Amino acid sequence: MAQVLTGALAIIKIDGKPIGKMKNIRVTETINRGRVSGIGELTPQELPAQQWNGTLSCSFYSIQYETDGVGGVDGTGGVADKGITTVAGSIGEWVDHVLLQDTGVDLDIYKKVQDAIDPTTGLLKANNPIPWARIEGMFLDRDGFDITENGISGRDQDFTYKNPIIIIP
Repeated sequence: MAQVLTGALAIIKIDGKPIGKMKNIRVTETINRGRVSGIGELTPQELPAQQWNGTLSCSFYSIQYETDGVGGVDGTGGVADKGITTVAGSIGEWVDHVLLQDTGVDLDIYKKVQDAIDPTTGLLKANNPIPWARIEGMFLDRDGFDITENGISGRDQDFTYKNPIIIIP
């Protein structure tokens, strides 16, 4: 029987490593269409696809700002590798760093499924999560944080990605 994919069943990984303390993830894919009407026509006769766009937004509980967020997003491999680099020595260094990013990061989404039932206790077991989707070539567009009274602080990141999502059968 099919099972609803919930946050408790999802595991988000980059380079095979789970991303911790993620609150949510929202993915949007858009196809922009042109309008072909012609002279004397009010309604379109065709709506051809002209462009595809994929975006992803995610939020994290903020435990330590330097290590929260999606890793590898700016290609440095260091402390600044979790967001938009702010450790550059000058505006010129920062601009060069942002302009020269060319690979992006890949994000994998897994889901837990029941593998077996423990014969002794009768408890359900989930040993190995199975791949559910892959998002390739994500580039960071926005990186922010919030601090809220009587709440847990958080970090938000927005990405644009290069290819449509591959849902793994």
